[in-house]
Amino acid sequence: MGSVITHDEKCPECGKEKGISDFYYKTMEEYFCCNECGFSYSYVLKRDDDGKLVTKDGSDTPTYQNVIMVETIIKKGEKTVKELNKED
Repeated sequence: MGSVITHDEKCPECGKEKGISDFYYKTMEEYFCCNECGFSYSYVLKRDDDGKLVTKDGSDTPTYQNVIMVETIIKKGEKTVKELNKED
């Protein structure tokens, strides 16, 4: 097991305790969705079409320092996707 799932989590958008959170601590990936207002976010490691981790330096050896995290936020029906730490 590597996942922690929490129900009735406080939503950072509407403030109500109607969210569901899933945190995968082995990879630091996180998912959240509010059942009240529909706000959601996720932080996942970037992967290629074959599911292989994409690294900042293009190497085949992913480390904590060279993987790319992708942030996806859905707020009021609008989706924004951003790669984090790509230039770090």
